[in-house]
Amino acid sequence: MSDESNSTTPQWFWDAIDRKAETGFVEVADCDINYLYWSQPGNPGLLFVHGHNAHAHWWDFVAPSYADTFQTVALDLSGMGDSDHRDEYSADLYAREIVAVADKCDMTKATILVSHS
Repeated sequence: MSDESNSTTPQWFWDAIDRKAETGFVEVADCDINYLYWSQPGNPGLLFVHGHNAHAHWWDFVAPSYADTFQTVALDLSGMGDSDHRDEYSADLYAREIVAVADKCDMTKATILVSHS
């Protein structure tokens, strides 16, 4: 999709937006955690984690650009995006969610974590 009405938007942005992710879920402590993926296992991993009050789709314009070289995955932490909500949250639970998504996607130990706050 190219938007000729906005010539300042680079083509790589439109290319990334046009490359749709597939969706998966993994259960962590009785909570379904949503994740998006743009490529299959086999390549080195890039695991994208959003900041507080955000969601996995914040990476839609970035993650697909790496999908030909890296296994690219982005998750919704619990309580955000399409993941289930909990009664209580903790850094330990968020860490378990990140590891569970990496494991479910067969990401290697050499996976690079990309995040924002």
